[in-house]
Amino acid sequence: MFAPSPLAALCTVLQAVRVRADTNAQLLRKNEAATRAALIDPVLRALGWDTADVRMVEPEKTIGVKQALDYVLYDAAGAVSVVIEAKKLGESLDKLGHIGAAIGYAFSLKPKKLLITDGINWHYYSPGHSNFHPVETISLLKTPLVESALQLVRWLDAAQSGHGVPAAEPTGPMANPSAATGAKAVIKSPNPTPCPYPNLFPTSPR
Repeated sequence: MFAPSPLAALCTVLQAVRVRADTNAQLLRKNEAATRAALIDPVLRALGWDTADVRMVEPEKTIGVKQALDYVLYDAAGAVSVVIEAKKLGESLDKLGHIGAAIGYAFSLKPKKLLITDGINWHYYSPGHSNFHPVETISLLKTPLVESALQLVRWLDAAQSGHGVPAAEPTGPMANPSAATGAKAVIKSPNPTPCPYPNLFPTSPR
């Protein structure tokens, strides 16, 4: 059966985000919550993150008494996987003082990845890099959609954190215990039925 490409579906979401950002720019440039709802949440959902499940995506997680992290994404085992810092549309993602503080608070949770975004521009930071410069960046207005989609999948697809992935079936000896021991499988009926024609199958004398 034909199935649409998941990458094409994500590109469709990204194109809708582009249009939404342009149509509602005046409001989104003033309102971070609106930016999150209109531009960021749809992308997270398209990548397999249920933004309504606070055990998967925790909003406004407080660190200490001052800093609240906009999104903390948890893996299937409940460990912190990704932290995302959101900004209003068009707000600078490179304010060193603010970004430095956000990075410090985010990495205190020991995530695998940190992203900062205004819904259009996405900056990726890695714990392996100690400076405050992003490792990679994309812009939904400048980077081709397929390239943007591939990059977002690489950074943020929920399957990488164990969500939506079926449990692996046992392989090797565990899949067939009798094969490991050399024993023959014997099927026993719980209610054996007597042979209706005993004379056709006489019992051999011992």
